Parts: sequence; structure tokens; C-alpha cells
Amino acid sequence: MTVYKYGSGLVLEYRGSRAALLNALQRLEVLDLCQDPGDIGIAPEERELFDVFYEAALRRALTHTLLPPVVRAPVTLIKSLPFIPPALRALRQRRLTVEVLDATAIVVSQLMGDFSTASSIIFLLNLGEDLEGWVETRSRERLEGSLSFLSHSAWVITESGGLKETAIADVRVGDHVSVTSGRGIPLDGEVLRGRGMVNESTLTGEPLAVPKTVGDAVYASTVVENGELTLRVTSLATESRISQIVRLMTGGENFQSPRQRLNQTRADAVVAYNFLGAAITYALTRSVTRALLFLLVDISCVLKISTPIVVMTAMRQMGDQQVLIKGGRFVEEFAQADTFVFDKTGTLTTTRPLVMDVLTFGGFSREEVIRYAACLEEHYYHPIGHAVVEQADRENIPHDEMHGELTYIVSHGIQSEIDGKRTVIGSRHFVIEDEGVPITAEQEAVIAEQAQRYNLLYFSIDQQLAGVFCIDAPLRPNARQVMDTLRAQGKHLVMLTGDQQARAGELAAELGIEEVHSEVFPEDKHLFVQQQQRRGRRVVMVGDGINDSAALHAADIAVVMAESADLAQQVADVVILSNDLGALTELGHMSRGLERRLTGLYTGIIGVNGGLLALGLFNVLPGNLLALLHNASTIGFSLYSLGDLEVERFALPNEGESLPASEMRERPPEKGSSTA
Repeated sequence: MTVYKYGSGLVLEYRGSRAALLNALQRLEVLDLCQDPGDIGIAPEERELFDVFYEAALRRALTHTLLPPVVRAPVTLIKSLPFIPPALRALRQRRLTVEVLDATAIVVSQLMGDFSTASSIIFLLNLGEDLEGWVETRSRERLEGSLSFLSHSAWVITESGGLKETAIADVRVGDHVSVTSGRGIPLDGEVLRGRGMVNESTLTGEPLAVPKTVGDAVYASTVVENGELTLRVTSLATESRISQIVRLMTGGENFQSPRQRLNQTRADAVVAYNFLGAAITYALTRSVTRALLFLLVDISCVLKISTPIVVMTAMRQMGDQQVLIKGGRFVEEFAQADTFVFDKTGTLTTTRPLVMDVLTFGGFSREEVIRYAACLEEHYYHPIGHAVVEQADRENIPHDEMHGELTYIVSHGIQSEIDGKRTVIGSRHFVIEDEGVPITAEQEAVIAEQAQRYNLLYFSIDQQLAGVFCIDAPLRPNARQVMDTLRAQGKHLVMLTGDQQARAGELAAELGIEEVHSEVFPEDKHLFVQQQQRRGRRVVMVGDGINDSAALHAADIAVVMAESADLAQQVADVVILSNDLGALTELGHMSRGLERRLTGLYTGIIGVNGGLLALGLFNVLPGNLLALLHNASTIGFSLYSLGDLEVERFALPNEGESLPASEMRERPPEKGSSTA
């Protein structure tokens, strides 16, 4: 049951007949709801920006406008007390901060008997604090909600010993869940079987994986880097874990953009000039009122309020376009990147490649090859392996557990045993060269013909080549247009792939990518990114799988698709939830729009408040009106900061670029197989 405070209502979840439900509701008493408060959830309170201003205005009316003058002074005095301790602490540390400026303006105004001005200053400062709190809360809410992408489902072990992919909401405490290498742990649990290395950096901040074995506790949102674990689910409540992740993210420097940090530094630096201006004005005019103008027009306050709002607005706009950004820094710095490095499979191509043909050898049937291969590949996330599993499902070929312990070798493949015979599936390098599986000239001729068109997945049983899967991954919609746009903006485009040179070169030429490196390993991708950075380049890495995780972590900005492996999503700075490469150009436009907004905002704040100071110093405006106009401008700049950023947008045509996902799933595979 969930209680909605503002709506004065509640929602009950009930399983049973409609008649029984109506009968129960008729007999329901209010006191019955309090019998077991542990079953009652409180719906989150949606506090919009209007509420912030409304509550502030209401407090202002109750404590100032509606109070008689004789009461206003002591109320203002009491409300000013919380501003004094922070200022004293800063002075003891010999620092002139915004807190010192605020406290000085409030105290001097009251000493002059101008309680109205002091009250206005307090109102503005409290409003600014409320606005900052609202921005931070909305930022955390958006991040907490977005982190649900780490685990949509879990592989639950059934009573028969098989595996069933189950939605997180349907998993229950006590269920046994299997988690393999590279996958996220979906729920808190205890290890029942297996051993593995678990990356808990989302919870602890420590980058090194820790060993987990039978009896150890594991937590949701962490990732198994190596090994395989069977867990008993101990808790369905992951919110506290997600909150820890958000605190870790927002506590770091990445959450603030460079301009945001610069403006906050400028805000503190401006304080000294406020005091200097006040001192010079008093020395020249001997007027405390004019000197006070420099304390009333607090430029630092509006800078600190408006800048984070602009950054949050940019993140919100990208969120509306299904792009999750884990920090303001990545929005602002995206346009400054000059090198874009792309993985191929699952990044430039779709994550749902198709099995176009199956070559069988050694007397094995097509059905046997697909069954054996699918029962191995279903345990590990990789687009090519997933195509094999989907092909088995499409042809209604059962692939129940029939293998021994699985070993996954990154960038190579999987090895196991079936009926006591060594079974290997993976790249040609892994199966033919590393494992030494023999291949005849006749087999080579058949395979070479297909290698010109498809990616090949080799499968052997007992040191005998049993089959080769011919797999094709269509380009993502808009891939060509996105590459053209980035190239027109002067970006250097690179493709890194483990695919063969001929296939990789053909795709790179089709997309207009200038530099391509094929048959590379994960460590090669990581090294390449570091080499580019040593040359002074700012690198955006766009990847999708476990193989890309090290390179993603090293890049200045790491971008992945929502379909990517959990480990890749964890280290990424930007997640494209729509799986649309066009988001890269949109993010570039937003980055430039953010820069324009922040520059214009800073110029406007300095210009408006500088003009107010001039009007006050030349006696054009009295102090009270000056404070009122300054306060109004602060609110105005804050509201302006909340407005959508103006960005260049254009529709990227996608007709003819690649087959839509819906059609890909419906397109029948090429039937028949070649046998040698």
C-alpha cells in the first residue's frame, strides 16, 4: 500500500476477486491502516520550482508584510542570527567569503535601523538556499531513477535447474540467481556457489575488484568482473544502495561543470572587491549608506544560484531526449573533444546481429551445432553470442543445460565440456590458433567465401571443427549522417574493433572514418586512448561491451548505449537510453548551448548589478529600491536559468541507413547450410 500525502489518497495492491475486494473496502476502518506500518510506503513528494517560490513568498508575507512594524524588527533580528556563526568561522580562518559578506550586510543594515533592507537580504539568501537545495534534490532524483538501467532482469534458477530470465519486480527473497562475468548483480544476496571478482566501486569508490566466494554478501548495482556466482536473494530493497551510488557520484568533481566551479570561485573572489568598494566609497564620501550599497548588491549570490541551475537544465533537456549524463562536466566538455573513438559491433552496428548462415563440419547437423553453441552463449552478454541464442529460439531448438563449468576468456570466447568432450566457441584466433583445432583446405575455401561478407564465430567439439556461424550486424540508423556531422565539425574519427581487417576496412570506408584499427584486444583499445591523450587530444570513447570497459574508463568522456554490458554502463559517463547515435550530435549542440548560456549569464549578471551599483553611487536610486531591484534581478536570472537552452537541432534522415529493429527481428534468416 502506498500513501499519497498531497493527494490525500492511497493505492492498494490486491490479488483476488473483485467481489472480495469491494467487500473488504466496505469494512475498512482508518485505524486498520495503522496496524502494520511496515507495509505502508509513503509516495515521494514532488516539489516543483513553483512550490519553492510559493513557500518563500508565503513565509515573507507571514513574517514581514502582515506583521506590525513594532514586531518586524525583533523577528528580523532573530532570523539574522543563523548567518553570524558561519561568518565568524570564516573570519577566524582569515578568509573573506560570501558568508562574511552576507552577515556584514545584514548586521550593518540593522545597526543603521534599516530592518526592511535586512529582512529583504535574509529573504533572498533563504530563497537562494532553497533553490540550491531544489536543484540538488532534482539532480539526485534524476540520477537515482536513471540507475535502474543497471539491472532490468535477473537469471533465476528454476526448480528443474534451468535458467529463466525474470523481471526484477518478480524476483522474491530466497530465489536463487545466477550472475556471470560482466553482468551486474541485480539484488542484494549471499553467495551459494561459485567464485568471482566483484567490482564494488559504485558502493565503496575502490576501483579494484574484491574476491567473493560461498557465504559472502554481495550487493545490487555491483558487477562481476570475472567468474560466475549463484546467489540467494536476501533483500529486494535496493534504494539505499542506489543512494550510496548517487552520493559517490555527486560528491565528486565530475558532477560540477568547469564553468560552474569557475563561477563559484569567481563568486568568492568577488567578495573581496565588494568590501574594497565599500571601503573606498566610505573613504571618499563618508557615507555609510553609499558604502552599504556594495554589500547589498551581492553578485556572488546570484552566480552561485544560477550557474548550477543552468547545468541542471542542460542535463534535464538531454534526459528528455533519452540521454543520461552522470555529471555536468561531461555536458560542458563534450564540444571540446576533438577525437571520437568508436567500437564497431554493438556501437556503430546494432546490438542485435543476425545469424545469416551456419556452416557445419565433421558430420554434425545444423540443429546439433546451434543447440550446443546456444547453451554456451546464453550465459554471457555479447551481441554475436546473443544472435546464436536468438537463432535457436527462432528455430525452436531447445538448448537446456548440458555443459560443464564455463570459462569466459575476454575477447576470445568460451570453453567448457559437453559429454566429457572439450568444447570451444569464439574467434578464429581462439579456436583455430590458440586451441589448435585443425582445419582442412576444403573447409578453408568454404569459410573464406563467407568471411568476405560476415563475421564468423567458430565452434569446435573434442578438437574437431563442428561449425561456423555467419553473422551480420546492420549499421545503426543515422550512423552515416552522424559520422558526416562529426567530421564536418572537425572531429577526428577512429574505429577500434576485434573484427578482421577486410570487414573493418569496408565498414570504415562506408562511414567515412579516417582511421581504423582491426583485430585489436581490450588492452590495445585502452593503450590507444592513452596515446591520444598524451598527444594532447581530448577523447570521447563510444563502446558497448566488456571489451571496451578499460578504454571507456581511460577516455575523457565515455559513452555507451543502453543495450551495453552492465560493466560498460557502470564506467560510462553518458548512457544513450534511446540507443540512437544521433544523440552524439544532439549532445554536441547542447554542450555549445550550455557554453553560450553560461557566458551570457555571467555577462548579464555583471552588467545588471554593475549598473545598479552605479545608479546607487550617483544617488539615482535609494538603498531600499536598489536592494529590491537586486533581489528581483537575482530571481529573474534564476528563472532565466531554468528556461530550456537554445540549441541547433535538425532531423537526421534514417531511411535506407539500416534495417529498423522491428524489421530485423522479423526478417527470416537465410536457410540452408554448407557442409564439408
